[in-house]
Amino acid sequence: WQKGEIKAFYSEATEIVRRYFEGRYGVMALEMTTDEVLDQLVEFKLSREMMDEIRAFLADADLVKFAKVIPSISDNEHVIPVALEIVEKTRPVAQPNVPHVQVVDVAPTGAAVVETDNSTGRQAKGPGATTTAGSGTKTAGADSSAGRGTKTVNGDSSTGSGMKGADADV
Repeated sequence: WQKGEIKAFYSEATEIVRRYFEGRYGVMALEMTTDEVLDQLVEFKLSREMMDEIRAFLADADLVKFAKVIPSISDNEHVIPVALEIVEKTRPVAQPNVPHVQVVDVAPTGAAVVETDNSTGRQAKGPGATTTAGSGTKTAGADSSAGRGTKTVNGDSSTGSGMKGADADV
């Protein structure tokens, strides 16, 4: 915008945000009008404040691109920070690397049998703990006579002495 290419500046800034909407929400934002994009984004239950911010950002850019409005220097300076704020505030929230765990059974030895809905690479812990994940079944058990841990992953068993107290690292 500083070289007088105001329309190109606004076009590129809105294209970046629209491409983000395509990747984030699966909305074909580059092929839609501003009103169509907003109608699609309503489906994602964004806050009223966020929808207002997106609406203002896209509508102001439309005025520059199509109605030949000349924005102020201050308006130009705020385009990139507002675009970044839209992306930051609508970015998916990072989920902690903790799988959802549900106890499905208790073995006769008292060990819990649990299922997870994802395989995060976390290890089953505890005496006789059994974890069923998307990548297979992991079982850790204590062999009380030898004081050693047993590890079974996808049918392969091995015995090791990496036990710490009652926890067996698998």
